[in-house]
Amino acid sequence: MSSRDELLKRVRDDVDTIADLVRRTNFPLEDVLDKTSLDALCDSLRLDPDYWSEEFFETIFIIRDGLYQFRNDLRDKDDEEGVYPAEQLLSAMDRLYADLERAMRSLNPEVIISAQAEIAALMRTPYIDVRLIQQSVLELKDDVNELLTRTHNVPAL
Repeated sequence: MSSRDELLKRVRDDVDTIADLVRRTNFPLEDVLDKTSLDALCDSLRLDPDYWSEEFFETIFIIRDGLYQFRNDLRDKDDEEGVYPAEQLLSAMDRLYADLERAMRSLNPEVIISAQAEIAALMRTPYIDVRLIQQSVLELKDDVNELLTRTHNVPAL
């Protein structure tokens, strides 16, 4: 089996596991996650990887957040019977995320590069190269110095 086929198989096995866990659970998952979105994610990941998108990671994060909250609520209620299926589903979502990221890095590196560039752009703060406006900066510096000097030399009333 080629590396590509192995990566696809892992993602698709993860999706099948998640779909099976959701189908078998007797807990009201509709209260914590949008099953339509989960079904759409699973169906989309069964398609060719050329159609995969970085938005899948966002969907996984949203679903996992709801599941973590659900599990924590069950723990607060000491509902150990409910915690187990929630943890199974969380574990499956974590595996899906890891396998999807690995597959995307290998099969669609341009999507990962694009997503990394978007994240880097969001993390950068606005920047102005002061060398381009050096004269304005010098004038501003002189004005600030004059203002501070005047402020500190004001006689007390």
